[in-house]
Amino acid sequence: MPTPPLAGGTAGPTALRPLLDTVLTALHDGAALRGGPLPAGGPDTVTPRTRTATHPLIPDHGTGPHHALRALVTALAQGAADPAHPHCTAHLHTPPLALAAAADLAASALNPSMDSWDQAPAASALEADLTSALATEIYPHAPSPDAVITTGGTEANQLALLLARERHGPVQTVCGTNAHHSIARAAWLLGLPEPVVVPAPTGTLDLAALDDALTELHRPLLVIATAGTTDTGEIDPLDAIADLCTTHDAELHIDAAYGGPLLLSPTHRPLLHGLDRAHSVTLDLHKLGWQPASAGLLAVPEHHHLTPLHHHAPTSTPTTTPKPASPTSSAAPSAPPAAPTPSRSPSPSRPSAAPDSPTSSTAPSPPPTTSPTSSPKPRPSTSTTTPPSAPSSSAPPTPTTTPSPPSAAPSSNAATPSSAAPTPKAASGSKRPSSTPTPPPKTSRPSWTWSPAPPPTSSPAHRHRRPPHRHHPHRHNRPTPPHPTPPSPHGRRHPTMTDRPAHEPDQPHDLVGIGIGPFNLSLAALAHTIPATPGDPRPLAATFYEQRPAFHWHPGLLLDGASLQVPFLADLVTLADPTSPWSFLNYLRTRDRLFPFYFAERFHIQRAEYDAYCRWVTEQLPGLHFGHQVDAVRWNTDRALFEVDFTQLDRDGEAEALGRAYTRHIALGIGTEPFVPEPLKPLAEAEAVPVLHSADYLRHRERLLTADHITVIGSGQSGAEIFLDLLRARPEGAEKIHWLARTQAFAPMEYSKLGLEHFTPDYSRYFHALPESARDELVPRQWQLHKGIDADTIAAIHDELYRRTLHGGWPDATLTPGVHVRTAGRLADTRVELHLEHTQQGTRTRLTTDAVILATGYRERPLDALLGGLDPYLRRDASHRPRIDDQYRLVLDPTVTGHVYVQNAERHTHGVGAPDLGLAAWRSATILNNLTGANPYPLPERTAFTTFGLTPHPPGIPAQSPALVPLSQTL
Repeated sequence: MPTPPLAGGTAGPTALRPLLDTVLTALHDGAALRGGPLPAGGPDTVTPRTRTATHPLIPDHGTGPHHALRALVTALAQGAADPAHPHCTAHLHTPPLALAAAADLAASALNPSMDSWDQAPAASALEADLTSALATEIYPHAPSPDAVITTGGTEANQLALLLARERHGPVQTVCGTNAHHSIARAAWLLGLPEPVVVPAPTGTLDLAALDDALTELHRPLLVIATAGTTDTGEIDPLDAIADLCTTHDAELHIDAAYGGPLLLSPTHRPLLHGLDRAHSVTLDLHKLGWQPASAGLLAVPEHHHLTPLHHHAPTSTPTTTPKPASPTSSAAPSAPPAAPTPSRSPSPSRPSAAPDSPTSSTAPSPPPTTSPTSSPKPRPSTSTTTPPSAPSSSAPPTPTTTPSPPSAAPSSNAATPSSAAPTPKAASGSKRPSSTPTPPPKTSRPSWTWSPAPPPTSSPAHRHRRPPHRHHPHRHNRPTPPHPTPPSPHGRRHPTMTDRPAHEPDQPHDLVGIGIGPFNLSLAALAHTIPATPGDPRPLAATFYEQRPAFHWHPGLLLDGASLQVPFLADLVTLADPTSPWSFLNYLRTRDRLFPFYFAERFHIQRAEYDAYCRWVTEQLPGLHFGHQVDAVRWNTDRALFEVDFTQLDRDGEAEALGRAYTRHIALGIGTEPFVPEPLKPLAEAEAVPVLHSADYLRHRERLLTADHITVIGSGQSGAEIFLDLLRARPEGAEKIHWLARTQAFAPMEYSKLGLEHFTPDYSRYFHALPESARDELVPRQWQLHKGIDADTIAAIHDELYRRTLHGGWPDATLTPGVHVRTAGRLADTRVELHLEHTQQGTRTRLTTDAVILATGYRERPLDALLGGLDPYLRRDASHRPRIDDQYRLVLDPTVTGHVYVQNAERHTHGVGAPDLGLAAWRSATILNNLTGANPYPLPERTAFTTFGLTPHPPGIPAQSPALVPLSQTL
């Protein structure tokens, strides 16, 4: 068998190059097969697939290096979480930079062993320079700053406590509730008194509580501050804490594992003011450099602080040549020359990569047939002798990192402690009992949660778990938990709604809805009341996910008195099932408001009332999961099911846990997003610039009213309502409002009875049957059917303007249609300059204003990002838009047996009625009739008096030719 090539030497790169090409191709192919942030199929699918790809791990005959690499790397990439995905980063999984991964290749090829200088002199020199440079960044004015590399931030914190113990004996540590869990674990491992924990009610350490604790406690004391908490990134008041430490003669350690990178930013470095006053500082190079290998750093202001770590051990390999001392070592010159010196890391040996072993065992090519006589001879045994230069027994012992007694110590590997770790003691200063402590079991970092259903909303957060702390007795209030329990969905929970649906992977849902706006809420309500049939007594299994924490329908536009532009019959269910318990009338009945509504004689209810009605439904209806963001949708060909990956979010919108649902069908109701014209996007996205979309109007209304001059852009209903609201709130004669519109007039919406028939199922069917080119030409011409202004609103605006002329003069309000914004910019102050052009005149001007409100409407959210995993199956039209059939289903490859239904993403195929609330119930019923095949909601065949289009009939063939009439007889 040929000798496998090595990675080192001058021939190493040549041998590596083709192998790297195989690896990179396999990484790409595996990621493509994964199709999302999590591998498809879950553990039950990934494990056997990986085993199949790598079986047998130790074959009788190898498959060759390229085949082995291709199979293994593809399997690993397909079965691994995507480290580049934002939600993977949210689980403290650092995404390695491509540059760092390339550099790691060099380290792997050279394999520098850092346990003696002569094995890696350049790496030792580089390590010394790097640690010195980083220590100098932390301690720029110290005479001899130094640092030591650790396996991570956890070990660096433990090393800081060890050094304090070596200096002062059993120090009493004091930290906040915001401190990293490694502090309590390190104290336990080192046999130190339990940490005293003071509150951090705002996310940072309470200075008054710290002062109380330091006043009461006995010395020696070590205060641990945090520069960058793992959950919110908060930074303790470092300078003030250093002052208290000076006052109370306490030492200070700062855990800057997360905040340390701010040192390298001239802009943000001041946030770490006071860092240089610490006796030791922890950095995390893994997070600082986004490198694949974990590494931390403990920095100290004086080189001699690291003296307890200076230790020489005899080499375990016989040697006849004395080994030179490491230039990074601070050992005395008289150290025995043959003793290998340690690197600046407590764990000097570089860990091997996990895939190396299976790759090496499966890669060798089949060996040639050989006779027994050609077998290699066994190597003669050799004995190891102690070199004469080994240090004597009087050499200083290695500082222990285990509690007393040593036999009770668990491994000091950097691991996340579980809740079984001992609770820190109160501030009374009592000592740890002398009995042998029970070591806490190791737990790993929080990982991706494989779950077919949402995790229980009543369970604690899964991220960044810390051991429990006892609160300081001088602060009677209990500290806010660093990771509060995630909130339940808004409002009262329905008694039939469970935290964890009973559907396991082998019991998939019938329907998963993505998004909970009015349209999918309508679908959920009608799905809930589908009666069981004799052929299928099982109720429809449907669940719905929504990223927002609760239902709110356009909260920024719920102005007082603003009404819906559709009648109340256009609720979630009535036009499909008037007897449904989820109707608006039943909502009024449950609120004892039927008679007041009857006497109010309102056919068009207020928006706020519609929002309250929808929220009432969400509070009662089972199967709705708010605070769940759907990340990816894939088709599992093996199981003929859709996989829906989601992230459970906490109340701040941060990732908390991941899960997966399996379903036969999907309903997309992801809604629309605010549209901002291109010239105004930079201003709308910039901070502290008063340019906002109308979707946020109410949230900023009070601040807007203080502006000297306000500009409203947009000629639709939202623009008109906001202009009227501002006009009524401004003093007469000093209104200072501009209302600009691109349309040629502030036109009313088409609201004639026959015009409204464009919002019927009849017209939707007619529109869908038109050629694609005809549909695309028709949609922009129908803007007045849905983008105009309600006639009552126009009348109210005119009445208000007229009222302000009663005492003479004209209101300072300018209404100009036919204008578009060419460019926009921010002036030196907070004002905005708009560059305008009149489309008919061709004239241009500039308008300076103090605030801009963009009532520029909404656009359908793109489906491509969410449906990336289905892209190979999607069928598209000539404009590359998804094709949608007459049953509101995406047209997919025939191999996909499930359906993806869409709601309010089909204007290009179904016309102007797609976003109309009046068609919500009918469309939901159409979807459910198609999904079940049982027609649970019979729908009318005709819904409009207008006949849209002609019914084609073939021309008849006459029985005989018609007689010709002379032309003269026709005159």
